[in-house]
Amino acid sequence: MRNSFTQEVGSLIGSAQAIEELEKKDSASVLVISDSHGDIHSLSYILSEYGAKSDALVFCGDGICDFAPLIAKAYKDRSFEDVLPPVMAFVAGNNDYDSFSIKNPNYSLSVSESPYTTFQVPQTICLKVCGHTIFATHGHRHSVYIGTNELAFRAKAANADIVLYGHTHLAKRDYNGNMLILNPGSCSLPRGGLPRTFVILKIKQNDVGIENIIYQINGNSSLPFVLKNNITSLFY
Repeated sequence: MRNSFTQEVGSLIGSAQAIEELEKKDSASVLVISDSHGDIHSLSYILSEYGAKSDALVFCGDGICDFAPLIAKAYKDRSFEDVLPPVMAFVAGNNDYDSFSIKNPNYSLSVSESPYTTFQVPQTICLKVCGHTIFATHGHRHSVYIGTNELAFRAKAANADIVLYGHTHLAKRDYNGNMLILNPGSCSLPRGGLPRTFVILKIKQNDVGIENIIYQINGNSSLPFVLKNNITSLFY
């Protein structure tokens, strides 16, 4: 089993080596999902199709309880372990707890260790990818129904140029100067007549523009979704 299910400084899940390599890569693919709300089937589908192809995963909240059994399964099933990207970043939504625990497969009554491994789930998290910095949060504490200016302000303070959030269940792409502000929508319960969606980011070193593709889920398949509400917001 790879040594990836540890929680490093900054609450990132993955080995210290994988986290360091992600920052220095020339190019990387980042899978972005949010608001699964108990729909483990859709979550499992996305991971089975795109997890092994991704260098990192960012989950923007409201569904942490859906990931806990998947990580527990990966501890036991090496073939399933491979569908989870080597680096994962989770943030807590308004319906999530700030931590989750899974049974430690290495636990033995003969050693003095906990039978469970506990992972902390922060309100915000930063992830460095190919020289870029991603700032992720759920959004319920940042007035995202009104706009994304507060998110941009917080991200700028963290020296981030990519912002990921959820909460509204509406896939949306904004720009604040060169800063990309992206909501992947909900993979389970979309609103506004939108389909179930998730996002794949293609990030490259020294590349100002970040390629971002929104995918919609159609049964047991997915295809790119053309978003019509691209809005450029001003920074205040």
